[in-house]
Amino acid sequence: MLHVRGLQKLIIEEREEMSLQLARAQLLVIDGWGFELLKPAHRNDLMEIMDDRHGQTFAIVVSQLPTNQWSASIGDSTLA
Repeated sequence: MLHVRGLQKLIIEEREEMSLQLARAQLLVIDGWGFELLKPAHRNDLMEIMDDRHGQTFAIVVSQLPTNQWSASIGDSTLA
């Protein structure tokens, strides 16, 4: 039986590993961007991933949403 603390630790470790994998990939493609408003936690995750990659690797963002509407989709014009 896995206790709540053990499960929380496992989730945190898995999340950190996924973030490292995304940061290390030479090319990150985000397709279908902007169809749903980002929740604060997702917005923070995205910004951490992009910040880790900045100046080191490549990212391509694909969307049918016009770029002038991205800040509304992100939900925070400062981060957009």
